Amino acid sequence: MKTFKLWFVAILLAGCASLVAPQTFSERVAYGYAGITAAYQTTSGLLQRDRITGADAKVIRNTLTCSEELLALARGRGVEAPSCKEPAVVAIVKQLAAGIPTDPNARLALALAVLTTVESYLKAKGA
Repeated sequence: MKTFKLWFVAILLAGCASLVAPQTFSERVAYGYAGITAAYQTTSGLLQRDRITGADAKVIRNTLTCSEELLALARGRGVEAPSCKEPAVVAIVKQLAAGIPTDPNARLALALAVLTTVESYLKAKGA
């Protein structure tokens, strides 16, 4: 029953997110945090069903932590550079920018790009 509830919440969040695209900066930040929450829950569900390994789950959680740090930076909170050393995130940072951008919108875009990468991976694993 607990797994059903988690999936229901994840599906509900995904459905609501697709109804109206976030427009304002605050809406996009909220969308990012909702996506991170759904990804954490999906990761737990996939791990419980043995669709991913413990090592996969650890990488996903570390990557989501990086995305949270980037969202905090975008909002003007947190440290000036995320502590993330996860290779997937480092690659995205290098691909999208010469480093961690200073502009809040660019930081938000980077956080959402990291989240999109995690979501794509989770979908490929059967989420």
